[in-house]
Amino acid sequence: MQDGKISIGDVERITGLSKDLLRTWERRYGFPTPLRSEHDEREYSREDLDRLVTIKKLLDNGLRPRNVVPLSGTELAGLAAALPQSLPRGNAKSVKQAVNLLRSNELERFTDFLTSALINQGLERFINELVAPLNHEIGEAWFRGEIDVFHEHCYTSRMEALLVQAHSFLHETKSPPRILLTTADGELHYLGLLMLKAILCMEKADVILLGPQLPNNEIKAAAEHFNADIVALSFSSYFPLKRAHQTLTTLRAELPASISIWVGGGSVHELGILHDGIRFFSDIAQAPQAVADWRQLHRQADSYKKCHRQHTSSLL
Repeated sequence: MQDGKISIGDVERITGLSKDLLRTWERRYGFPTPLRSEHDEREYSREDLDRLVTIKKLLDNGLRPRNVVPLSGTELAGLAAALPQSLPRGNAKSVKQAVNLLRSNELERFTDFLTSALINQGLERFINELVAPLNHEIGEAWFRGEIDVFHEHCYTSRMEALLVQAHSFLHETKSPPRILLTTADGELHYLGLLMLKAILCMEKADVILLGPQLPNNEIKAAAEHFNADIVALSFSSYFPLKRAHQTLTTLRAELPASISIWVGGGSVHELGILHDGIRFFSDIAQAPQAVADWRQLHRQADSYKKCHRQHTSSLL
């Protein structure tokens, strides 16, 4: 963002609305109405961005583009205010308290609150009952205008630091499956991977955290190098769905069928219907069952191979 102007690439990244869709709306509905840079690239105002974020929220709640894209910012805000408020699971009181501390800039108390919750609840409950719903509520609070972007960044950095510290106390084993954790090229959000690593390590899985923003060729190379059983990726709700779909389609075609692909994050419910050969998680609490399912399937496969070898030997 320079001089209050936002590039079309940044708008796509922040809102999850593709560049092609923004151009289509511009022609069809007369919005957004970008300016042009000295290089003839589309540039948007902060007001345009705020309207587009609200539009994306309304579309995610089932409204049609023709009924929302042409509306003014005030009309969009009215529709957004009328949406049913989704209550976060877990301890709603603790979630609200954490958001209030962050919003009031009591950062040390905020960090102390999170640390105390981690100690008292244990890592698994802390992630499932506080961090997961808190992630959701932080996003909702920003959408409602109750916090700014810097609040969200501050929350993410402090939560990441806390989870990294918690990982150091985990006893990591080398039991199958071996799972690589990463995000796609251009996906900056990293917190979900740290949460997933903690859950998987408690299930005694062999976890290798590759970090964020790996292109497909590097993911493929890492999977081959580490002899991975599973590649797990996280897509935030800000990552464009079209790019996520393309990434997963290409990766599934390039990886051998023996390597499973797991996907979680903000928009997986929209991606899941497009891919048969990939396991999608709408909730991080589903990860332990997925590990158990993988182990059961491979125990059955190993048992079948053993019986087949014994039968073949008896025939010789």
